[in-house]
Amino acid sequence: MQRGIICFSEAALWLCRRLAASQQTFALLCPGTDPAGLATQACQTLPELLGRLHPAREIWLLEPEPRVLPVFEMLLPDLLAGDVVVDAGNTDFRIAIQRQQQAALQGVAYVDVGIYLNPWGPQYGFALTVGGDHPALQQVAATLDALAPVPQQGWLHCGPAGSGLFMRQLQRTVEQAVARSVSRAHQDFHRNGLQDIHYPQIAQLWQEGSELRHALQQLAGSYLGQVDPDQAFEPFYAVSHADAAGHSWPALELARIIQFAADGSQHFEQQILALLRSAPGSYSV
Repeated sequence: MQRGIICFSEAALWLCRRLAASQQTFALLCPGTDPAGLATQACQTLPELLGRLHPAREIWLLEPEPRVLPVFEMLLPDLLAGDVVVDAGNTDFRIAIQRQQQAALQGVAYVDVGIYLNPWGPQYGFALTVGGDHPALQQVAATLDALAPVPQQGWLHCGPAGSGLFMRQLQRTVEQAVARSVSRAHQDFHRNGLQDIHYPQIAQLWQEGSELRHALQQLAGSYLGQVDPDQAFEPFYAVSHADAAGHSWPALELARIIQFAADGSQHFEQQILALLRSAPGSYSV
């Protein structure tokens, strides 16, 4: 057994139950939670968890927000070259980049995973956005396949370390902005009646999009400042096209598109269509 999971919430146990349903072996450390149905995998301490695993170990870390303990800092000194840390919690992508650099000093691989934990996941699987280099992904591919709805589908290699969590933060930003818009719409409709719609109020509601664009632009700009745009990227289980040289980062390209849109450029749709039509592959149609 090489796979260990460290988590602190009932929601994180949904991931464990998906692995168990997929006939995957693992050891589990879940302080403060009730590992119902997972008693055979449960450990009481971190040394016990690590002691049950054989090299090269694969440690999944699902930290809550805010963090309860500095688990990564506690874990790293006990890891060996060839081990891999899979950061699938609420870590900021900037911290993920720093952690990858720290782990590399010890010969430890690092992968970050953006995941939306939900109660349907144990039965149907999870959508995953993944960051890390190709060798590290090969090391954890079996786990990603087990967690995804379909092996080699339902998870996307988005780029280097930090990219998976960056994509998850983008998703959260969109979700929060949409939730605010829906809340405001509900308040307006409840106050005025569904049959008495004031279109100026609706227009004002959609101005919430400017806040969304601003937040996405800031996030994309921060991401672009952390990565080398000239570094080559080889897609791995990426559900997207790649050019002949394989020099494409899906997360980076999305960030550029968002930043481009946020600048208020005219005829955005036509320009994006022109970019797609000029790209190699099947986008010409």
